Amino acid sequence: MLSKVRIGTHPIHPMLMLIPAGAFLNVLILDIVYMITRSELWWTATAPLLLVGVIGGVVAAVPGLIDYVTVARAQNAQGPGAIHGVGNVIVVALFVWNTVLRWTATSPPQGAYLGFWLTLIGSGLLAVTGWMGWKMVQEYHVGVLEHPEAKDPPPPEMRHREAAD
Repeated sequence: MLSKVRIGTHPIHPMLMLIPAGAFLNVLILDIVYMITRSELWWTATAPLLLVGVIGGVVAAVPGLIDYVTVARAQNAQGPGAIHGVGNVIVVALFVWNTVLRWTATSPPQGAYLGFWLTLIGSGLLAVTGWMGWKMVQEYHVGVLEHPEAKDPPPPEMRHREAAD
């Protein structure tokens, strides 16, 4: 069933989720570089990335929630959709905690590095929730118009294209 929040036939949620996923994974890379080099530059560079990731995650959640309520239910994908959605709320919450830690610290922490563990756990959970999102598209055909089991008629822009062929 076609996504309810889209540009043409392209669902918006998969487009938007690349922003927080990319930001969060870059935080992991910069954390690892910081742990190796102990250069404050790498630790400091994570703070704006975390902010972009958290804001991007909240923005991406809106079309994701709309698609969950409308499309996932129609495609019997509530289970994977709930795991995907709740898991991503936990991911964003971990990175919010991480963001607050880093924005309130005046320098990199010494000893136990809580921010690194939050990044590592959040990134691991992000991999799981990303896989669940893929499963919703590949196995349950959420947001996919072209699949034979899709229940939507083609949108006007696709009907026009089919008529031209």
